[in-house]
Amino acid sequence: MPLLDSSPAGEPAAVVQYLANRDSGRKDPDWPWPEGILPISHWGCAMYACVDCRSPQATVLLFEPNPGDPDHAWFVDTPDLADWLRAWVDGTGWYDVMDDEFQMPAWTDFRIRTAAQAPTS
Repeated sequence: MPLLDSSPAGEPAAVVQYLANRDSGRKDPDWPWPEGILPISHWGCAMYACVDCRSPQATVLLFEPNPGDPDHAWFVDTPDLADWLRAWVDGTGWYDVMDDEFQMPAWTDFRIRTAAQAPTS
């Protein structure tokens, strides 16, 4: 996923996708998009690998909305971006070696990071 310009295949740029997700989250408060969570890879089926730009180590998160519950759609893929990129290059990421035992931990900061975005009465 390119950072600023759309790809030749029509994939939106990461920053464009981030802004669209933030806007969509404001319009649909049931599905807020956390501030500072930049989508960097689209896995298909609405799933994204995202970098937490607010974490010192740039934690990589997986957004997987298909079960239909925003409180259970965010997972910690890799604690830091350098390890995620290394796994991508080495072919050792979960998407390369996934088995039936594999489970990602939930990203517990989701509601904390989206609380400021929630509409107030």
